[in-house]
Amino acid sequence: MSINTIKRNSNLSAGIDIGSNATRLVIASIQNSKIDKLLINEKRSTRLATGIHKSGKLTDQHINTAIKTLKELYDIAIEANISNIRIVATSAVREASNGNILIEKAKKMGINIEIISGEEEAILTLLGVKSVIENLSSTLIFDIGGGSTEFILTPKSSIYNDDEIICESYKIGVVKLADMFNIHNDRKEDILKCQKYVDEYITNIIFENKPQMLVATAGTATTITQIALNLKHYNSNQLNGHILKIDKIEEIYSKILKTPLNKRESLIGIETDRLDLIIPGCMLLISIMKKFNFNEVTVSDYGLRHGVVISA
Repeated sequence: MSINTIKRNSNLSAGIDIGSNATRLVIASIQNSKIDKLLINEKRSTRLATGIHKSGKLTDQHINTAIKTLKELYDIAIEANISNIRIVATSAVREASNGNILIEKAKKMGINIEIISGEEEAILTLLGVKSVIENLSSTLIFDIGGGSTEFILTPKSSIYNDDEIICESYKIGVVKLADMFNIHNDRKEDILKCQKYVDEYITNIIFENKPQMLVATAGTATTITQIALNLKHYNSNQLNGHILKIDKIEEIYSKILKTPLNKRESLIGIETDRLDLIIPGCMLLISIMKKFNFNEVTVSDYGLRHGVVISA
């Protein structure tokens, strides 16, 4: 949709999510605390969390890439004449000892970034998912990110207050895992070590109440769905609400493992920036499903970035 067309719309909000793997912009119209119409959905790979597990810091190179990307996306929102703009930074920036450098660089350009907690990230994710999936009572929603994974467990009742929702954020994500175990080198021994680490980590996640439904949001789940549906072009409507069976996920994961990294782009549905990250992503997705005894998971393309737009 053209910028001029967007300018003629009212009641629009914009949200920018500075994640550990990518920075994303969403511009949408909001009705009754839900996204009524999605107008712009932009994603740029930044890999901001690269190296953070070793040094505890963001690299100068990745800070500069993130700032440049942020300015480009922010300018799109300004050009569209959007007054309600919310910009949040998640795991990589909140964990890094030098995350303030990115915040200050943005501030000098007149751009204000909020560093949100893992718990707020989870609440915003739930807000986004609510736009496309009805009846989320007794549901465990999880967001596999680049630097962290968020879990949101809703109560059994369909009517509940925010203080009844259980939100947990864990410092495990696909960019961190890919770095920790050199997944980009495509060595079997590294993949096995990563698998062992993921399974042991997920085993220790406990919720007192067993959920009746499982929902996955973010890039790993949507990528697997694109592959399952053989989608050459990204289509949010086809992703939202799709149900993935664990047998299908394991079948796709096996195919990915058998495809060398330099040939993985030939698999329809995998974006270039996720060729290595899909390995730890699949590990987390399958491990979470097995941990909570689910044979299927409902996919939501809507998540954190959509929650940010609604909250704006």
